[in-house]
Amino acid sequence: MDNNQSIENRGYWRIRMGYDNSGAEGAYKKGVIAIGFGAKKDLTHNVPDTWQEFQEMHKQDIGDISKPDQWFPAYIVHRFIKEMQQGDVVLTPINTEECYIGFITSDAYWKTDIYTDPHVRDVKWQGKIKTEYMNEEIRGSIYRRGTMHSLTKYAQEIEGFLGGMTSSGFGSNNASSLISSGLEFPKEKYLEGWLVANWDKLQDDVLKNYDIYSDEGEVLGQQFPVTTGKIDILAISKDKTEILVVELKKGRTSDDVVGQIQRYMGEIKIDKKRFKNIKKVKGLIIASQTDRRIKLALKMTNNIDFHTYKMSFQLQKEEDDL
Repeated sequence: MDNNQSIENRGYWRIRMGYDNSGAEGAYKKGVIAIGFGAKKDLTHNVPDTWQEFQEMHKQDIGDISKPDQWFPAYIVHRFIKEMQQGDVVLTPINTEECYIGFITSDAYWKTDIYTDPHVRDVKWQGKIKTEYMNEEIRGSIYRRGTMHSLTKYAQEIEGFLGGMTSSGFGSNNASSLISSGLEFPKEKYLEGWLVANWDKLQDDVLKNYDIYSDEGEVLGQQFPVTTGKIDILAISKDKTEILVVELKKGRTSDDVVGQIQRYMGEIKIDKKRFKNIKKVKGLIIASQTDRRIKLALKMTNNIDFHTYKMSFQLQKEEDDL
């Protein structure tokens, strides 16, 4: 297997080839991955560091930043060109049972006669993964809506998939180790994906008043991009007048998570292009256990809540009633 990059620096991505995955087979045969969004010219040169600058440079091609369906393509194209690197791992769904996995082997380039989408990267495909061997959180991230998502939080599991590859994908001799990975229930590193997948089922006094930020059914509120980073979850109130910034503590120091959520809330408050009708911005920090430092810091605010979560896992012996 090719490896142009150390595992520590490697990125992991999901790219959907077409809304119904219809382009996956063609991408596999041609050894590429590609995105388009109706681009009519090469955008791979002189790419600025931020997607906001990128959008401003190409606003005549990409559109009005105040409209989610027009600014989000700029963000995705910028990530494809700027953030994805040679040596990164990419997965693309084939159907609900399998996906291709491979290594990125080139920078982004413009080529209209290779694939229907003109922004292209070469890929050395390694084979297929059967999704029945994945745990629920990884499978949910691979099949969530949208064109491009980072899977880096699942780096360890994906490396395990690559280590278990045969020329035709996962063989039966790998099943036991992969199934054991699938036994994991949502611990903190899976919490974000679990919250997004189960949002409508949560019985939380705060969250029940909000929906995850989306546009025409496309979930945009997970890892929502702002100039200083990515918000874990961005939600909007049922009446579309309030924004809720949700940050998971995830091993960060108390000061880091409080400072970060305040920065993110400030960014949303001044972003009048995307959120011109928003009257109030609130925050929610979620952690696995209580934290006195967070509580003390939040004494001086009235618009950030702090919640902890509890999970349980129970095995029950089945009676032999056959």
